[in-house]
Amino acid sequence: MQLTHLLLMGNRLSGPFPTTLTSMTSLTNLNILGNGFSGHIPEHIAKMKNLETLVLSSNYFSGELSDGFANLTNLKELKLSDNNFTGKIPKFISRWTKIETLEVQGSSFEGPIPSSISILTQLKDLKITDLKTRTSTLPSLEKLKNLRTLVIRNCLIQGSIPNYIGNLPYLTVL
Repeated sequence: MQLTHLLLMGNRLSGPFPTTLTSMTSLTNLNILGNGFSGHIPEHIAKMKNLETLVLSSNYFSGELSDGFANLTNLKELKLSDNNFTGKIPKFISRWTKIETLEVQGSSFEGPIPSSISILTQLKDLKITDLKTRTSTLPSLEKLKNLRTLVIRNCLIQGSIPNYIGNLPYLTVL
């Protein structure tokens, strides 16, 4: 099978993450937004190395992101919003050097935002909200010259707005 896109948004699919999907290694786009999937996302997601777009938002996924996510180094778009994850946003996000869109909104992750986010220089859209955390500082985003959208809400960031924010050439939404 050479299936590259599997788009199942806005249905009433439920149960655990379908492990059969992890054998579809030709997939470049998996979008299961707005269903009723729940539980942990299996480590076997690591086999889906060709994924460029992964949208898991608006389900009931829980637990920490497995280390299998670290192997998804071709990701350009990852949306995990509106789930029930635990733990922190993992430091291995630094391996996603091609990522352009990262949305982690209302997903129950703990803070702080990992400093490793500062090396994701291809990022155009970054949305992180509602982290369960103590106060923290904003990691440096100065090298993210391609940013168009930056939404950091309810993450208990303290300190001042860095001067470089005004120098990000493509930033239109803050």
